[in-house]
Amino acid sequence: MSNSLNDALQEALKKKGVQASPLPDRTPVQAEPENHRQQQTPRQPTQPEPAMEETFHNPYHFVPVNDDEKKRDHWLDRKTFEPPTHLAHQSHARYATGKDIHHGRILCKLTTITPTFIGAGRTQGTEDAPGVVQPFTLRDSPGDQALPAIPASSLRGLISSVAEAASNSSLRVLEDRVLSYRVPMPGLSAIGMICTHKDDTGKTLYRLRPLALPTLEKEERGNGYTVPLCYQKMFVDNNSPRLKVLIGKPPYVKVGANRDQKKFVPTYTSSQQQYYYMRLRNDWIFQDNTLVNTPQIRCPRRGHDTRFCIGQIPLNTPPSLFFPEHQVRDAQKKEWTRGIIRVLDLPDSKVRGLPGSRKHELFIPYPQEAEQWPTYPIPEEVIATFNQLADERTAADDTLPFAPYGTLRNTNTGGKDKSLRIKEGDLVFFRPAGSGEQVAEIALSSLWRRGPQKDMQLQTMYDFFSPSREKTDAQQPETDREMLPMHPKRTTISPAEMVFGFVETQEEPGTGSPKQALAYAGRVRFSHALFEPENDEERRIPFLPPVTLKILDKPKPPCPALYFTQRNPKAKPEYIAKQELKPEDHKPQGRKFYLHHREKETRQGCWKTHYDEAFFNENTTLSQEELQEAKLKKGRFKQKVVITPIPAQRTFCFHVDFDNLDAYELGMLLYALQPTPEFRHKIGMGKPLGLGSVHIEPVAVYRLDRKQRYLEQDIFTNSRYTPILSWNSSEKQEGEEGKKIDLKEIKTKFGKTMHPDIKFGLETIGNPQSTSEVVRYPQISAVNEKALKEEDEELEQYRWWVANDQGSKSGEKRPEFSYRPVNAKLEPLRSAHSIKLFTRHKFAMKKNNEADT
Repeated sequence: MSNSLNDALQEALKKKGVQASPLPDRTPVQAEPENHRQQQTPRQPTQPEPAMEETFHNPYHFVPVNDDEKKRDHWLDRKTFEPPTHLAHQSHARYATGKDIHHGRILCKLTTITPTFIGAGRTQGTEDAPGVVQPFTLRDSPGDQALPAIPASSLRGLISSVAEAASNSSLRVLEDRVLSYRVPMPGLSAIGMICTHKDDTGKTLYRLRPLALPTLEKEERGNGYTVPLCYQKMFVDNNSPRLKVLIGKPPYVKVGANRDQKKFVPTYTSSQQQYYYMRLRNDWIFQDNTLVNTPQIRCPRRGHDTRFCIGQIPLNTPPSLFFPEHQVRDAQKKEWTRGIIRVLDLPDSKVRGLPGSRKHELFIPYPQEAEQWPTYPIPEEVIATFNQLADERTAADDTLPFAPYGTLRNTNTGGKDKSLRIKEGDLVFFRPAGSGEQVAEIALSSLWRRGPQKDMQLQTMYDFFSPSREKTDAQQPETDREMLPMHPKRTTISPAEMVFGFVETQEEPGTGSPKQALAYAGRVRFSHALFEPENDEERRIPFLPPVTLKILDKPKPPCPALYFTQRNPKAKPEYIAKQELKPEDHKPQGRKFYLHHREKETRQGCWKTHYDEAFFNENTTLSQEELQEAKLKKGRFKQKVVITPIPAQRTFCFHVDFDNLDAYELGMLLYALQPTPEFRHKIGMGKPLGLGSVHIEPVAVYRLDRKQRYLEQDIFTNSRYTPILSWNSSEKQEGEEGKKIDLKEIKTKFGKTMHPDIKFGLETIGNPQSTSEVVRYPQISAVNEKALKEEDEELEQYRWWVANDQGSKSGEKRPEFSYRPVNAKLEPLRSAHSIKLFTRHKFAMKKNNEADT
């Protein structure tokens, strides 16, 4: 590029007789000719690969957060922002002067260590082809060749994240998400109907009418199934047990003159109150909340597991036969049971995206007298919890969570609101509280979601980053929320926020109270990183050929085995189950950073998927239908993307302008740019797959003496900067008022202020030599003792988590293979520890390929 930053940099360095320190010599990845960039290259024959390594590093680790409020010497009191402001050198109103105030520009060289990709635009993938992400590029002028570049926003985010961690500043970006997890088996099984009414103020109050008993467990010594104590008060009818009926899906009734046509049945709703009749047993032996075993009891595993009663078997033949109310004679109505149908999906379930493993819908007995059955209050907190969990799913996919077929997601008109809300007449799964006087939980599915709770309120990520401290003058604890992103209740401002800027959230978490936002622009500015090709070949072919990435999968919080640890620093790290996660006992591991892959894996292109378009195009033995099914199961193109990475060993140059920084703030910036000579940053897309390792080297620093500049007679002739100073030079610059400035000393002094565990964590994760084994997503080693192939690494990654948290087995009573939970965990990275190594667990499955956990 003509008149580029690098040209000016090299010319200035030559005048001083210094050079930037070279990187270790590495063989660059070869690029294909430019005309191959828009098509996937054919798959080449490969040699047999060695067996997969049994141990591995997880792709990411955490730099700890020190929540000790006594260690906040360089934090600013928020009151300095209140009118009239009392900002000193932090003010944007003027350029500050003084011995310890610095202005200038840092020139940096960035070298890609592994292929790197920064996206600019994206097309969505389909079942037949992955999406395509366009690279970020710049042109010298219109019509010139588009060359790769790294946007200033990416560089700013990269450096600010390191500075934030190094200075133990508040988390400037943190999603206040609900830490939900799927309800473990057997889940919720009791069913009730929502009833609503309004109080004198017009507020809607919710109650629940219990309709169907939960799963009943057989007594240890006896032949009966007892209703759990907490349900006994709600199900007061002790003559006939209210047992649901599992019917085939999709449910239908026969219509037409000869009843030879099928009509699919919708879910019961308050606006569509349709009743049906089914022949059910009415002479149960049900006394003292205990049901005596009979042939009409429905047990799991096709009746083989008699430990549990999950419903009843109708007297009809076939068992799924039921009739609409208008087809049943009055005499039959006296002997048969009236009920309602709950349907989650109809024949177009594939369109809705429901799992195909579901085999049943529900017939729920609902006799005439059911309208008089008692109802029980649903507290506001339970409704709020349901809404939070539903909104979390809707935010990810506006078709989730699935509601019973034929019901409205909410009562709002217009169709734009996709949120799911409980309404009059909805049929829900539920769990009572205490002795059964009110409802503790409602859900739209048996395996709904839960989250950590305190005082019947869901706890979010903010709660785990907000430790409680005992007040000295009161008994109740005080919550410290200074480590959260800027909000109205914050009383201090952290160093990284003062250097890189912040925008206050409109409301304090959990209060819903709006407030005028406080915002502050940072005092550092980044340029784009411009590509500096070393020869014509690099300029002519600036990108690698297109490649399809593996799925960028990751376990999301809570995932306590990786994301959380004990809050007590003296406690020994222990495995934490999702159900045991509590803010008062556990805290997040810290700030997430990605490890660097070994050169052995990056040379093999460890980010490439095995199941790309070329794989399926070359497979000519499958029929079209089989090929489509294979694409859905193995290709999973909707979750994959095609990118054109920048090759390794490509050079970019950028600069960072800074104003009004004191010595601590400048030291933080210099440290974040290059914590150690061995440190490598991670940037762009595909970081957990091995892409994006870069080396940043501050090559030289221009210092701006504004006082001297405006004292000169001709300010437009001389350079606005002082003479350039090489980063590797031992020479000191003369600052304002004649003080000598040693930039390395400023950086070193900042490093001495860092918490030792934070310093060790950052520098260990950023050092490629810290990863002694392969870096990969957790993966099992074998299924039923049959070793996995390398390409199977991409499939069903959830199995490692099942094996770790729950264990697995291949059968019910006498499994051929059975493995206990491993309960591996990611231990905090402290000064005396190396990065944790995990093992590939074994996994057991039933013959029908369905995990039995």
